[in-house]
Order: sequence, then C-alpha cells, then structure tokens
Amino acid sequence: MNFEKFLYKKISLWVLLIVILFSIIFSLFFGALVLRSETAQKIVLIPKNIKMLFSDEYDLGFVSERFKNKKGLTLKKNLKFFKTKYLLLSRYSGDEQRSVVELISLYNGKKIHEWKPNFDEINKESNLSKDIINFKRDHNNQRYQMIHPYLLNNGDLFYHSIYQSPLVKIDICSNLISTLDMFTHHSIESDGDGLWTPITYLPSKNNPGLDENKGTKKTFFYDDGLLKVNYKNEKTFEKSFIEILVENELSHLVFDGGIPFHDPLHLNDIQPVLVDSDYFKKGDLFLSFRNISTIFLYRHSINKIIWYKKFPWEFQHDVDIIDDRRITIFNNNRLRSQLNKKIKFNDLIIYDFEKDEIEYILKKKFNEFKIQTMEEGLAEVLKNDSVFIEETSSGRIIILDKNGQKILEYINRAKNNKLYRLNWSRIVDLNIDIFNQNLKEKNCLNE
Repeated sequence: MNFEKFLYKKISLWVLLIVILFSIIFSLFFGALVLRSETAQKIVLIPKNIKMLFSDEYDLGFVSERFKNKKGLTLKKNLKFFKTKYLLLSRYSGDEQRSVVELISLYNGKKIHEWKPNFDEINKESNLSKDIINFKRDHNNQRYQMIHPYLLNNGDLFYHSIYQSPLVKIDICSNLISTLDMFTHHSIESDGDGLWTPITYLPSKNNPGLDENKGTKKTFFYDDGLLKVNYKNEKTFEKSFIEILVENELSHLVFDGGIPFHDPLHLNDIQPVLVDSDYFKKGDLFLSFRNISTIFLYRHSINKIIWYKKFPWEFQHDVDIIDDRRITIFNNNRLRSQLNKKIKFNDLIIYDFEKDEIEYILKKKFNEFKIQTMEEGLAEVLKNDSVFIEETSSGRIIILDKNGQKILEYINRAKNNKLYRLNWSRIVDLNIDIFNQNLKEKNCLNE
C-alpha cells in the first residue's frame, strides 16, 4: 500500500470515535498531571521560561508540593538564647516581584525593618562594561537577587548579586551610599575590620590551559579572586586565586573537577578566621570551591595555602568555623555531572583538624525534614548547638535544636501559592539600641 492510498483509506466510524475518546481521556489525564506533577509543569513552562530568560521580565517562582502549602514564619517563641538574635532574611518576594531584606526578631517573630533599594537607579552609578554585564536584563528591579547581605549596627547594608555585579552599600533607608565597580558575587563575611567577598576578573587575567583564548583581548574564562574592602566599601586587598594556585605549585587543581570550561573553580564562600589556634591563625581564610568540591585554608599574609581537602563533600556551599579545631561544610551532595539527577538530601559535615576525621551531624534529621537544595544553601552551628539552615533554591529556612527538634521554620511562599527562592540569609547579633536610634533619626520607618 503506497502512501497516497493509505492517506485516503476509509476509516470505520467506531475507530474514529475510539481515537477521539482516547484523545479526550489523555487530555484530561495530562491536565491533571500538570496540576500535580512538578515535572509536567516544567515541560509545559519550557517555552515561557525560554522567553523570560532573554527578556527583561522574569518570575523566580516555582510550583511545588513540598511543605504542604505552609507559608511564612513559625517559631517557638521566648527562647532565652534568641532574645538578642535576629534573622536577616534575604528573599525574593513573589507578591512584590522583587528582592527584599527583612530584619526579624528570633525572640518574638516581629519584623523590625526592611530594605528595598531601587536597583535600576543604583545600577546607573556603575561603569562596568555593558558588554559583560546586562543591567537592564539581569539586574533590574524585578530580577535582582540580594545575596548574603551584611548588616552594620547603624543599619547600613552591604549586598551584591549572586551573579557578577558591583558591591553596594546602602543606608538604613535603602538609599545608596557607595558602589564598588568590581564583579563581586556569593558570600560577604567580616574579619572584624573589613569584609571579604569573591570576585571574578572579566576579562580574565589568566588563561590556564585555554588555548583557544590565547592572544584574545577579551576572555570570558571565570578567573575567581579574593577581595577585601573596609566598611567604607573601599578595596584593601585583591588577588586571583589561579595566581595563588600557580604560586603555591598547585596549578593542576584548576581543572581538578574534570570540568574544562569557563568556570572550573567557582568560588562561593570566603570565611575569615578570627582567633589563633593550633591549626589556623587569625587572618587566615577558609575558601570553598564548588566545582572541584574542595575546601582550602589560605594564609594571605604570606600567600601560602596551608591545607586543602577534596571530598567527601560534593558541590558544597558554605564553610564555617565551630571552634579552634573544627569546621563545618554544608554539603549539597551533588556533582556537576548530576545536574539532571534527583539529588540525595543535603548534609552538614564536621571536619576535625586534630583527629583528621569527618562527622555527619543531624544526618537523620536532614533526611527526616527532607533538607534539599540543588545549589547554594548554607548552615551554621550556633553557640547553643542549634543549627540554622537555609534551603536556598527550595525557599525554606529551618532551625533545629541540638536534639534535632524544629524550633523555627520559614517558607517563602507567595499569595499565588508559588514558592520563591531565598538569597542567603543569616543570624545576626545586633546592637538594637544603635539601630533603633539611627532608624528614628533617619525617619524612614517602614512597618
């Protein structure tokens, strides 16, 4: 039977009716699947997401069945330890379609203040190359993500974006104080007299093994470095980490993750050491590199890598210091090659320098509460042994006490029932009297 005869072949009416019936059933089934399945929703939204990716408008929300439609803050109130502790909550507000930072009392759950800078106006102050950074598309008022903001007692706030952007300082009323025109990103941490944050050199200063880029004026290889600023937002130190590796005869580690592409290292956290111990010294820096699953201890005063360790953490974010011999690592538990695979639950790993051993803490509780963020995320062991955790890409914050009991939960769900991402929040100790006095003087109360 040729194609033409097949095309014009008579079809029995009952066959046609069955085909129509099955089409209707399939449509109903797929519709129900879309309502219940996150995977089906993602398939349906592919054209929309592609359009948003290249437009000025972008919705960071996602539909999820996690957390059983819970939303907002729930906490065990009046805990003595948290009387002077505050949550500096950085999140994307789905209701307002923008990033906001909120200061919330962990004692009673009351919102003290919030910051809402005008990103479009602040971006105009930058002279960074428009060939490299697209402020209008990637850092506009709707799309900007205020990553890991750092708060001073007077209410001044430092922030930048997770993607390359200037380091910005605003006052308690969200007015611009200054910008530092460098490609900063990820964590912002204090060493007592200034702030450390990752930077990227664009165009790159170094081209390790990237023969195709040799001789070109502009290279978009992600050459990560370390930046320190004072509290006036003035640069006091910077250095390329590739140069550090080369100068420490460790250049082979650049592509140790088996990822010979534009971002082989991916620096995501700089944690300063504040006191001397037998294993690290005040001024040292713990560095987390995601794409090679490696933590470094770097003594920048003498330009020496004192120690480094690769694995058992995988794709980790956030390294913190517990005491004079132990650090914690928030373990995402996923390799780069597993981008499209369902990840295991996250872990919080302790490394003990004295014993040269690792320990998984609250592992059963991480599984019980299904703590899971594909990328980013952070955790901190507090002085009372409770653990603060942010599931960045899942839109949840949770605090567990030393026995693994939940004492706080925040779900970043909007009125449209979508979950929205978080932007690296933190627990802060704050001189609330200084803060309130400056708030009063500035006359910018926004409750």
